[in-house]
Amino acid sequence: MTIAWHGSTRLKTSRNAIGSRVAELEVNGVREQWLLDTGSNYSLVSKSFAKKIGLRALPGSAETGSGLTGPKNSLQAGVVPLMQVGAAALHNVVVLILDDANLKINLGDQSYQINAILGYPIFRVMRVITFAQNREFEAGKSAYRGRNGVPMYMRRLVPVVNLGVNGVNLPFTLDTGASGTDLSVRYYERFKDSDLSWREDEDQSGGVGGTIKRKIYKQSLLRLTIGFHDCSTKRRFYHSTEGKLRP
Repeated sequence: MTIAWHGSTRLKTSRNAIGSRVAELEVNGVREQWLLDTGSNYSLVSKSFAKKIGLRALPGSAETGSGLTGPKNSLQAGVVPLMQVGAAALHNVVVLILDDANLKINLGDQSYQINAILGYPIFRVMRVITFAQNREFEAGKSAYRGRNGVPMYMRRLVPVVNLGVNGVNLPFTLDTGASGTDLSVRYYERFKDSDLSWREDEDQSGGVGGTIKRKIYKQSLLRLTIGFHDCSTKRRFYHSTEGKLRP
């Protein structure tokens, strides 16, 4: 994959039905909401959307398991000759093609179909990206803020940053495709005897491969430190007692 810049990229984003950040992109004359997902190892499209944009699957097939939901998913690969993301022209973009059912999220009495996901390799080739507070996605020169930050590194194909929590530094994966923050079973085992006001509950989560129900514990207040910034929040955060989530 290669990239050619024709200026800086600034896209309006919104939240979809499952709370993830999306932006409208056009590929081969077809406009669609693409989920902006740094936690996705590759870019993905549904089989019906691949047909709409005239994307041919390459010979052969494979199988992959979802980190969240567990089931294995059959897939094929394809190459998009040209994808325009704002002022960035990306050539030879590799995408994985999954059955529509594996990208359909059950929301109880209705469902939400994901058709396209912009994965980490695209963000990597853009080098500098910003998810701004005004709900814009920026890439290129305008995305660089020139401020002090914290180091980021890779765990396999997922970006990771060390954050301060409960008096220690722990690695957190940076997943812009997630609608909330999940804490792993390792976090629970490490701090289960601390006075963090745990409350047992049940949760249903969706991802590639469908949805799962899990027994969870809720922590009413999570205090994170990013560099010298205190990011206290009263939002509820979750961890899976079955250990199916990444730390």
